[in-house]
Amino acid sequence: MGDESRSEISIFGFGWKGIIPAIERLDVADKLAETRYFHARMGGATSPQEFRWNTSAFLASARATLDWLAWIVNRRAGLDESGADRREQGLAALGKYMKLYERPGTSGKQKLFVAPKHPLLIILYEMRQETSHRSSLWIQPAPSGTPGGSGQGNESYAFVEPGENPADFRPGRKVLPFCREIVALIDQIRAELQIR
Repeated sequence: MGDESRSEISIFGFGWKGIIPAIERLDVADKLAETRYFHARMGGATSPQEFRWNTSAFLASARATLDWLAWIVNRRAGLDESGADRREQGLAALGKYMKLYERPGTSGKQKLFVAPKHPLLIILYEMRQETSHRSSLWIQPAPSGTPGGSGQGNESYAFVEPGENPADFRPGRKVLPFCREIVALIDQIRAELQIR
């Protein structure tokens, strides 16, 4: 796909009239490359703030990649070589990972909504929801003496989780391994959906 075709497509700004005919040309590979870019930046971050900012961008980009995949599958038309409905096949494959449904949006027009089903995607969507609407992303290095504790660079960062007492917080899931799992899962979904 050349640069000229990318400039024709925009789902959030210019080019609305060109979207529907260009559905299969949404560049999911480019959106996933953006996700990988932020993951690489996390690994090379030199400060906690830089790591947190790149993690937040990673979460947004990964979520957007999954939303684009869902949107493409939902808008597929036609039959494949065997005569099977391409949309129905895609929805069945995607159904292992997320549920798609349409309902009226605030403008009254039908809008596509996505609800995660896969455990990793549930965590991703919850984190993204939290950082988009309620709070900043909370990350801290794991304490010394814990697996992956300080001394292991950016691999030691963990998402902060509340403790039993709301004032207590503890390191939870390691950030970089979680992000690697998300990228691998998106690759797996793209392969199953046969979307480049």
